[in-house]
Amino acid sequence: MSRHLRTYLESSQQIEPIETSLVIPSQKQVRIQLGDLSELVDSIRVHGLLQPILVRPMGDKFEIVCGHRRFEACRKLMKRHIDCIVRDLTDIGAYEFSIIENIQRNTLSSVEEASAYKQYVVRFGWGGVSDLAKRIGKSQEYVSHRMSLLELSDDILAKVDSKKISTCQAQEIAWIKNEKDRTVMARLAERDKLSITELRKMKHHMNASRQKDMDLLELPNTENKVSKLSSDKRSVDDAILSMRVALVRLDSVIARLRSSETKSSLMQERYALHGILDRLIGIKIRIAESEPSN
Repeated sequence: MSRHLRTYLESSQQIEPIETSLVIPSQKQVRIQLGDLSELVDSIRVHGLLQPILVRPMGDKFEIVCGHRRFEACRKLMKRHIDCIVRDLTDIGAYEFSIIENIQRNTLSSVEEASAYKQYVVRFGWGGVSDLAKRIGKSQEYVSHRMSLLELSDDILAKVDSKKISTCQAQEIAWIKNEKDRTVMARLAERDKLSITELRKMKHHMNASRQKDMDLLELPNTENKVSKLSSDKRSVDDAILSMRVALVRLDSVIARLRSSETKSSLMQERYALHGILDRLIGIKIRIAESEPSN
């Protein structure tokens, strides 16, 4: 439990048993999904509710600030009363404590955490990134990095939620400028289990070469626009990126070699891979040139 939340709860020791029917979920809930409650239900059935939930008065009801899962578990057990700590909190204060508790309990997915931060800063307009970071005891860099995840497509965020790619991998992918490159990189990160170092090298390489590739692919029409990618071109793009991944990994292996003879042999193979990459880029250009202009 964080120092902020501990200090707050210690300042209010009085626990009130409140009728479950008078307790309502928050309309500004931090967690998107409550997850499987079966273990929590079993624990409360055997041991009782070990930690009260935190609520605030809301009209003739009490709104949950912290403890939505505990409340739902008690409701499943048909409990008539639930132990609560009642505090008079503003919308901002309630939301901050909800974020703190969920982060400290490690109950939020990285996507839920990013969404909570964005709601605080953008949707509700309660303060900037630096303000939120101070309030919840995190660095400004941490908060902004988490929020960058929301720039990714739903398909990539689904991979993060299902742990097919890690949060750190997803943040590296979020910093890739081109949306198509992000999609391909996410697929490669999942399939080839790319390390963060490899992802960073690939990201740097792709961001640096993207403009050059686009210049090569421009068609001489009056509007100077690149034509829509065909399925063949997308496949060639995937092959090009795969070659770039292979080059990055081979460079990493070569850098660790001590034998000059082995290093020389692998350098020859690297030249061969680079030749394949050049030919793939040539195929990509020819496909683009064969497309009709708009």
